[in-house]
Amino acid sequence: MNEFITRSLHLVTVAHMMHLNTKSYSQHKALGSFYSDLDSKVDAVAEAWMGENELEFDTFTIDVPKPNDAIKIITEYCNLCHEMAKLLDVDEYGYIINMIQDIEALNYSTIYKLKNLK
Repeated sequence: MNEFITRSLHLVTVAHMMHLNTKSYSQHKALGSFYSDLDSKVDAVAEAWMGENELEFDTFTIDVPKPNDAIKIITEYCNLCHEMAKLLDVDEYGYIINMIQDIEALNYSTIYKLKNLK
């Protein structure tokens, strides 16, 4: 089961990348629904399996960050977003910068929640 869950979660990422890279609108829509739906379904299977078997993520065959690393990981990602936005020319890519800043806002909101809503 651990291998199934690991491969399934990997597929979510792969499908998401395919969703982003396709030139076909219908593939884009189909893969978008697929990775989103698959993610929630795999999560439900993983939680049920782990609840039944009292397993933790470190039993998977790939490295998975511990939940207590979430703030660090999101902070690092937020720094990456900030640096990426600084590299872009505002006149040419202002809309992309705005999108990245929206992601930064999500990061900071999530960091707040992780730190304060326990």
